[in-house]
Amino acid sequence: MAAGQIISAAVACAAEQKGEYSISAVAGGYAFEGTQHLKTAPVFGGRAGYSLTQSIDVEALFDYADTEGTKNRKSATMYRFGADMLFNIMPESRFSPNLAAGISGISVDNTGSDNGLHAAWSYGAGIKYFLSENVALRADVRHIIYNNDYSSFNNLAFTVGVHIPFGAAKTSGKAAELPPPVPAIAVAAPSPQLPAAAVSPVPAAQQVIVPALSKNTDSDGDGVRDSLDRCPNTPPGTAVDSNGCPGAAVPEQKTATAQRFCNKPAVLTVSFDSGKADIKAEYFPELGKVGAFLKEFPASKGTIEGHTDSSGSNASNIKLSQLRAESVRTYLINSFGIKPDRIAAVGYGPAKPVAPNTTPAGKAKNRRIETVFSCE
Repeated sequence: MAAGQIISAAVACAAEQKGEYSISAVAGGYAFEGTQHLKTAPVFGGRAGYSLTQSIDVEALFDYADTEGTKNRKSATMYRFGADMLFNIMPESRFSPNLAAGISGISVDNTGSDNGLHAAWSYGAGIKYFLSENVALRADVRHIIYNNDYSSFNNLAFTVGVHIPFGAAKTSGKAAELPPPVPAIAVAAPSPQLPAAAVSPVPAAQQVIVPALSKNTDSDGDGVRDSLDRCPNTPPGTAVDSNGCPGAAVPEQKTATAQRFCNKPAVLTVSFDSGKADIKAEYFPELGKVGAFLKEFPASKGTIEGHTDSSGSNASNIKLSQLRAESVRTYLINSFGIKPDRIAAVGYGPAKPVAPNTTPAGKAKNRRIETVFSCE
């Protein structure tokens, strides 16, 4: 089960990430202009990249090919080095196509007039498929154009390879590494002040001192534990106030957290980075309200629900929403001492939209975390 959760987390978060570095090893074929009279040859190369944003990458490149002439079989070597800029079309998906353009220097040695380094520009397309957040397969094609002193040449490179991203912030998934919670402030109803005449303390001669068995012991069964009971040994069935003394009990009013979370769905103001499930510190106060509610109503139970918009695949959205719901559940359990069996976590993905997914505003409303708790 633990291995399955780790694999699910890695797959759900597999996508282009802002601020990550990458290296790639590629191999494929390189075709020359017909007038160059060179055979299409295997090409090998490497790439080193950095993601400026989730949609834009820059890559340094180096390619090498060893070929021979079609007329005289004389060997020739091609070197190319430069840089590409990639625009990722679906950066949040495991299946990430891109468009590319770049500049480079190219040299084809041992071909007579074509010797030397020439400036070239290129354009093309590619695709990455993320097997996990740490590795992806890639395929690329580039049309390369350059001039020598006599003519213009059009070359074509087509490669496949392995892409390894690293260095971007990853979801830890460890509850112990969560920042300390914001202390929850419990809201208590004021204790009513009864007239002195209404309080009938038990005469000293009739009082019996009972040893406290624990801090939660209620010896006389009046609903007020001994450590707070100012009138011990109250006769059974006697209505008492919050101090344990005879008098009409005043019902407590619901606090603001109870009015928000009791017996109805409530949307939490918690947002996540794209493809991530770690909770930002700015949302700790919001989760502190949920923690205060759960402490105030120790018998309450419920579910943390994760929801997404319709962008991306249904399977990846369901996994990501489950991770986010689990992240909120783990934070509440570890930060406020809540028993695990009181809170469940479910990821619904895009299955329960509250607004149309046809507009940015509607999608923003659908990307949410909800709580559904029952209060007894």
